Amino acid sequence: MYLAVLVVLNVVFTAVDYRIRQPNAVWGTEFREVCTYILLRTGAYAFVLLPVLILFSSRNNILLYLTDWSHSTYLLLHRWVARLFMVHVVIHSILGLQAFKAFENTSWYIWGIVGTVTTVALTVGSGLYIRRPVYEFFLASHVVLAVITIAGSWYHVIQWYAYLGRFIPDTLSWEIWLYFACSVWFFDRLVRVLRVLRNGIHRSRITDLGAGYIRVDIPGVRWGAEPGKHTFVYFPGVIPWRPWENHPFSVVPTCLLDGVNLLSDTHTTTTAHANGEGNEVDPNGKISDEEKFPATKTAITALPTTTQTGSNSEKGRGGGSGIGITLLIKKSTGMTHHLSPPPGSHPEGNTGLLTLLDGPYASTASPSQVLRCDRVLVISGGIGITGALPWVYSHWNVKLAWSVSEAARGLVEAVNLNQSPDVERLSGRGSKEVKVKVGERFNVEELVKEEEEAGWKRVGVVVCGPGGMCDDVRAAVVKVGRRGRTVFELEVDAFSW
Repeated sequence: MYLAVLVVLNVVFTAVDYRIRQPNAVWGTEFREVCTYILLRTGAYAFVLLPVLILFSSRNNILLYLTDWSHSTYLLLHRWVARLFMVHVVIHSILGLQAFKAFENTSWYIWGIVGTVTTVALTVGSGLYIRRPVYEFFLASHVVLAVITIAGSWYHVIQWYAYLGRFIPDTLSWEIWLYFACSVWFFDRLVRVLRVLRNGIHRSRITDLGAGYIRVDIPGVRWGAEPGKHTFVYFPGVIPWRPWENHPFSVVPTCLLDGVNLLSDTHTTTTAHANGEGNEVDPNGKISDEEKFPATKTAITALPTTTQTGSNSEKGRGGGSGIGITLLIKKSTGMTHHLSPPPGSHPEGNTGLLTLLDGPYASTASPSQVLRCDRVLVISGGIGITGALPWVYSHWNVKLAWSVSEAARGLVEAVNLNQSPDVERLSGRGSKEVKVKVGERFNVEELVKEEEEAGWKRVGVVVCGPGGMCDDVRAAVVKVGRRGRTVFELEVDAFSW
C-alpha cells in the first residue's frame, strides 16, 4: 500500500496543474512550452527524491528507530524510490532533447546526459541478476556511478544557472537537495567508522566445515543474545587491495553453539537423507529426558555421522566455547572465497585473522511481537541457523525445523544441537522441539498447519534462510492464517540483500 501511494502520488503530481499561456514570448509553440514545464517539474522531483533514496539505503537510517520497519523493508523501498528517480530523470532528459537541442554543445547539457546515463546504469545494474553473481563488482560500481550521478547533476544545474543568469538573476536553488543527499551519505559513513572504532580490533578463528562451509569465531565480542542481529564484517588482510570490502552476516553468541544443549526438556528428531532411520538412544550417554522430566515424552533419533561425542565433536566447535560471536558462512565468489584456515593450523591456534566489525544492527524491527506469542515456530535453511538459534533460546515454547543439504552435514556438527548438558540456565523450563533434516526439505505448509491444529492462540513464525524458502513460508502462513483459528506473527530474515 505504501509503494502504491508513493507511485500514484508521483504520477499525479507530475501530470496535473500545467497552465499554458499562448502566444508566449519565450516559448514559441504550445508543445515546446508543455515540454519545458514537464521537464522542469520532473527534474525538480528527481532532486527531491535523491536524499530519500540515499537515506533508505543507509545502515544508519534514523527512520529505523522511528518506525517498526526493518532494514530489509527500507532496502525494498530504496529500490522502488530508485526506479521512480530514474523515471523522472529519463522523462526530463527525453523532453530536454526535444526542447533544448540547440544547446547540445553546452557543458550543462553534456553533464545532464552524463547524469542520465549513470542513473540508468545504476538502476538497471542493481538487480539480483547482478548482485548475486558479482556482488563486489556491484557494490564498487554502485558507489562510483552514484558519485558520478551526483557530480554530474551538480555541474548540470550550476552551469545551467550560469547560463540563465544572463537573463534571470535569481536561481532555483535545486542544488540544495544535492547537499542534503551528500550530508546523508557522509553521516552514514561517519557512523560506520565510529561503530568499527567502538568494537575495536579483533582476531578471528576460522574452522573449515567442508563443502565450502566455514565457521568464523570472533572471541571477546560482548553482544547480547537477543534475536535478530547482524553485522558487517571486514577482513582487511584477506584481499589487501580491497581492504574496505565488507559483507553482512547474521551472528550468534558462541556460547549458544558450544555451551548449551537443546535436548534438555526437548523433543529432538534428526533425519538423515529423508530415510527416517535411527536409534532411540541418548547420544551423550546421559540419563534420558523422560527419566529426568517424567511429564515430557522425548523421542530422540540419533544421526551417527553428524552427532558425535568426545574429541571428534570438537572439529565442528571451532576450538571451544567462550565469550564472543560466531558466523557460519557459505563461501561465494568474492571475499568469502578466500577465507580458509592457514595450512596445517590447529583450530584453536588459528587466531590471527584481522577482523573489524560494523555493528550490531537489527535484522528485525522488534522481536517483542514474536516473543509474546504462545508458541514460536523457527524454520531455517542451511547457514540460516545462525540467525535462528537466538530465537530458540529466547522463548520457552519453541519448535525448530532446520534443513540442510547433504553437502552441508558439517554444519550439523558445528551447531552441535545435541551436545552439552543444560539449557535451563538460559531459557528456563519449557518445551523445545528440534527437527533436523539432512538432504531433505521440510513441507513448510505442514509445519504451519501442525501449529494451528495444536490449538495455540498466537503463534510466532520466524524464517531465516534463502529468499525462496522465505517466500514459501510467507505463502504458507498467509494461507493457513486466513482460516482465522490462530493468529500468526511472521518474522522474515531473508538472505537476499
